[in-house]
Amino acid sequence: MAQRRNQEFVDRPVQSRLVTRAIVQWVVCVAWIGLLLIGWRWIGGAEASGAEHAAAIWEWYAIPLLGGLLLLPLVVVDAVRTSNRFVGPAVRLRHATRRLAAGERVSPLRFRADDFWHGWADDLNTVAARLEAAAAKAASVEMTAEAAAAEILAQEAPSTTDAASEDAADDRTAEATLRLAADLAGEIAVAATDAPTPTP
Repeated sequence: MAQRRNQEFVDRPVQSRLVTRAIVQWVVCVAWIGLLLIGWRWIGGAEASGAEHAAAIWEWYAIPLLGGLLLLPLVVVDAVRTSNRFVGPAVRLRHATRRLAAGERVSPLRFRADDFWHGWADDLNTVAARLEAAAAKAASVEMTAEAAAAEILAQEAPSTTDAASEDAADDRTAEATLRLAADLAGEIAVAATDAPTPTP
């Protein structure tokens, strides 16, 4: 089930930058329209003083400017909510990646239906499952190796306590340990390649 995200500002630096750009673009649009009206008034050749030009432009522009001011909060809210659809998943992906790098177990990520980057979540889930399977296989091989080493030591324990018998037992134990280490390395390599590779 997708995790519900109740907080709209999940990455304040990124989302604040987007909101700031939306406001700046709104201001630029308003200023550009005002300049166009001024140019149109002067190009039209109307004989009037500067104050009369300003009054006429304000008469034309007052209601559209007021409407734009009322619309600006909606633009800001939409920018925050839209950015939440990709910033939120990015934050969750970053946290999950950090946990994987620290060797922690990561639960499968599920984004909301209208979020972006569902494919990244699927890829990360595949990687996490592969690492978990490899870790479980390595733990199983390690337990098997420890049990086999204990069995070999029990079978090859010296029956006498003289120095020669102890030296021979030590040599056999070292050889058995080397064989088990080689087997363990092979099993871990196999475990690392058993899990499916994520599809790009």
